[in-house]
Amino acid sequence: MTFNGEWKSRNTRVHLFIRTWQHLLPELARTITDTNRAFKAFESGALARILPRIETYTFPYQIELLQACITRGIPLTTRGIAYVDSEAASTQDGAEITENHLSQIRQIIDIARRYGVLDEKDELARFFLSVSEAEWQGIEANPPDTLAELRHEARRS
Repeated sequence: MTFNGEWKSRNTRVHLFIRTWQHLLPELARTITDTNRAFKAFESGALARILPRIETYTFPYQIELLQACITRGIPLTTRGIAYVDSEAASTQDGAEITENHLSQIRQIIDIARRYGVLDEKDELARFFLSVSEAEWQGIEANPPDTLAELRHEARRS
């Protein structure tokens, strides 16, 4: 695979991951589109209200912090920040991306459950909870371009 092919595949996987968490946490997605690149500041009173509920301390931690704010009625505001995505500077590559995306999505499903925003009949959530690591690696090797295509994959399994 060429560098351009690898880059396209990485971008497709990342795009799919983003669309998946946005599907699972729609109110958060309507409020914040980029959960992990921005500096976050919290008032101490807000932290006192949200930190006792936090259970995720890996990559989706930032997503849980923001969802906790929404659930507790703590307003979120955004400010622009410049960022350049870089394959060379990425801290995830190769098989690690595959394992992390599936694991991270499952953690986001857990967040959605704990904050009462997950429809237990959601076909994508059910798919992500049932797909094996080997099956997911096959999907990651040739990721669909859209969430609709992934939904189709979920229906087939």
